[in-house]
Amino acid sequence: ALLNACAGSPASMAQAQQIVGHLRASNRTIGAKTYCILVKGYGRSGDVARVRATLRAMRDAGVALDAATCNAALDGYARAGEFREASALLAWMEGGAAPAPDGRSYNTLLKAYARAGQVQEAL
Repeated sequence: ALLNACAGSPASMAQAQQIVGHLRASNRTIGAKTYCILVKGYGRSGDVARVRATLRAMRDAGVALDAATCNAALDGYARAGEFREASALLAWMEGGAAPAPDGRSYNTLLKAYARAGQVQEAL
C-alpha cells in the first residue's frame, strides 16, 4: 500500500525506490505487482528511461510481464509523447507474446498518438 501511494506522486518515486531497495536488501522477492507499481509511477513522472529500465529488470529477474504492467508502460509512453515506443510495445503484445493487448492497451496507444499530435498516423 505504501509503495502504491508513492507511485501516485512523481515527487515520491525516490521513496518508492528506497522501499524496493530495502526489499532487495532483505532478500525479498520482487513480484509482478511491485514492478507494475514502479512502471506506473515512473510513467506518471514522465521518466520513460526508468520505465524501460524497470521492464528490463523485470525480464532479467524472470518475472513475466502481465497486462497491467504493459498497460502502465503504454500509459507512461503516452504521457511522454513517445508514440513510437508505445506502438512498438503494442506490436510486441500483438505478436503472440503474452500478454495479449486489451481494450485499454489500444485506447492508451491512441492517447499516445493524440498527445504527440499524430492522430492521422494512428488511423
